[in-house]
Amino acid sequence: MSQVQAPALGWDSRQRRWTAASTSDDWHPADIGGGELLIDPDTLDHFAESLGRRNHARPMAVYQPRTTQDVAALIRFCGRHGIRVAARGTQHSTGTQGLGADVHIDMRTMTAIHEVTDRSITADAGVTLRQLAETAWCHQRRLAGGTTGYTRLTSGGVLSVGGFSPGAWRDASLGEAALGAEVVIGTGEILDCGPTYNPWLWKVIRGGLGQFGIVTRIQWGLRPAPQLVTTRTRTFRDPTDLLTCARTLMHAGHDGVWARWQQPDQLELRVETHHHDDTADLPPLDGPPDSSLTLPYLDHVRLFDEHFYDPLIQRSWATWRKDWRDVLVDDTQIDGFLQAAFRAQRAHHFRSPGAIAILMPKSRRASTSALPLPAGDSERMWLVDWLLDDGGEDWDDMNAWAADLTVAARSVGAVAYHIGNITLKFDEHYRPAAPLIRELRDLVDPHALFGHGLWTETPSEPGSSTAGG
Repeated sequence: MSQVQAPALGWDSRQRRWTAASTSDDWHPADIGGGELLIDPDTLDHFAESLGRRNHARPMAVYQPRTTQDVAALIRFCGRHGIRVAARGTQHSTGTQGLGADVHIDMRTMTAIHEVTDRSITADAGVTLRQLAETAWCHQRRLAGGTTGYTRLTSGGVLSVGGFSPGAWRDASLGEAALGAEVVIGTGEILDCGPTYNPWLWKVIRGGLGQFGIVTRIQWGLRPAPQLVTTRTRTFRDPTDLLTCARTLMHAGHDGVWARWQQPDQLELRVETHHHDDTADLPPLDGPPDSSLTLPYLDHVRLFDEHFYDPLIQRSWATWRKDWRDVLVDDTQIDGFLQAAFRAQRAHHFRSPGAIAILMPKSRRASTSALPLPAGDSERMWLVDWLLDDGGEDWDDMNAWAADLTVAARSVGAVAYHIGNITLKFDEHYRPAAPLIRELRDLVDPHALFGHGLWTETPSEPGSSTAGG
């Protein structure tokens, strides 16, 4: 029995929508490579949401590529017809990032791992950090910059937003640990970039929020992996005491130092030590630990997923409203800022099981990407993440607290790490580098295909000299 083929899809330039084959002069067959173009309502509804569940913008289509060439073909077609494009991974941002595009590229269908050596692992942008870590571990290696706490994020998405590893205080963003990438720019051209080839593109795609092209393949640096990781915790009721202890432990050279805040009036400092056998003497802490946990390295990488996020996801956490506020604060400002936040918090702000704040020290000197840095010139800066979710009757008060924290952070020169709900103007985010960033964006995206949904005001069109949003 013969099979019935689905009708060919194309773009109707007059009606500006995807339709089945037509004899109209305004209809253009979809010359978009070998990927699959989806326009069914269920798929479009799924891609209309971000993780925050507070914004809604339905795309016209979702494209599932298999190869870089598929992505390039789509970009060339969209450039000819003025169709806005955004790459989407696991949709783990909570604002409007990516929601302004006409076509979403579902990068989760690009999942090949191409090469693993002692020095690096090269993989498609749809491969998750967890998959990279598990593959590297088979070779007794680990990702050089570590992993994010939640590891089921596409590696391309992490590179595009920047990405931060909780324990890696000697580093800046995860993008600093990448060695090179393959990018499809707005003309449909495929470019390789890295520290020594197309370095200007290499700088802006790391933390560039998808405005400079579609990252399709990444080479990540590797280091030898420890067999074990021991995490010891200390609990503090005063932020200054915690920060003083954290600085002392970093100065002493501990492998990982970071903190989390999930209980009212209680901050937990987490100190990680890498070692190769369970008889090794652990370096002393600045006081007795409240708890200690030793795990094989890969189990340590999976810990946050399996003990925090996975149980939440089983409770339909993905459908809850969220308010995430993420900022980088200079070391000279963090004590006062955190004290003020601590005084303003109330018990119900952390009532939801998914509500948590995370505090990560980072190296300013190690940053070479497009991520804006906070005002100040300290060697150290701190990433502060308030990850709040639906507290029912407490929701409005939680939102107000988060908004007040954002204002307070800006008043001390903090900059946004743009994965959450902080609304920004283009110039406000990038100044004083905004003119250069705009010039580079216009160079690689002459048809203005990328970056829609990121800013409260639309940046100037290509070729314009006026300041954008």
